[in-house]
Amino acid sequence: MLNFIRPKSASLWAMSLVLPAAHLLLTVATRLDVMHTEGSWGWFLVFLVDLPVSLLFVRVSILDPLLVFGIGGTAWWFVINRLIVLGAQELLHAIHTSPSHR
Repeated sequence: MLNFIRPKSASLWAMSLVLPAAHLLLTVATRLDVMHTEGSWGWFLVFLVDLPVSLLFVRVSILDPLLVFGIGGTAWWFVINRLIVLGAQELLHAIHTSPSHR
């Protein structure tokens, strides 16, 4: 479990923050109405990006969308990104330790 949170190198840690940072920027841009949308349509893009976990967020829609999607969605993308990085790390390790690679 500790390996899931703390990668083996600083570059892997930096790669683990790419998608969550992009998601956080999207939520802040949506809050600032950078795309100039009407009503709650701006949050629809964030809702789509966060599927399927955004279906759970609808249940707490009484809270500010920036809090719900900014914290929950960014955490969701952190988990997804860590799984991608760990999967790539394990794949590279398997390739480098395979007998055919030597």
